[in-house]
Amino acid sequence: MDRKLYGNIKDVEESYIRLYKPWLESTSVLFEKQLRHQATNSPEKYREFYNEWTKTFQGRLERISHVPNLETNKKALEKLLINAEKSTDICKSWATELEVNSKKTREILQGTPDPIKYKEAYDLWIKNHMPKYLTVC
Repeated sequence: MDRKLYGNIKDVEESYIRLYKPWLESTSVLFEKQLRHQATNSPEKYREFYNEWTKTFQGRLERISHVPNLETNKKALEKLLINAEKSTDICKSWATELEVNSKKTREILQGTPDPIKYKEAYDLWIKNHMPKYLTVC
């Protein structure tokens, strides 16, 4: 189960890198150019910078918003479906564990007060859920 979650996190990271890393890199280069052009206070340099900025922005926007062809749409939908099913499986397993832990905890709370059983229930929750939260965080 943790491998599935790791796979989903890896997919998100790869998508982020593909989409945003080039944009961030080009933006930082343009920002540096802007600082150099500001020092000159030249309208020509500003116009040159503005044109370059606009061209770069439009190029990045076209890459991000590019409408894929029908084949790519099918592949994208298949990958989306696979990832949705993986996420559903992960959530279902978490829900099952929550139900089991809740049932055991409810039984302990309905019985006679027993600090040792309370500690066992608490440890059960921590044992079952802490590794998941650590891998997500």
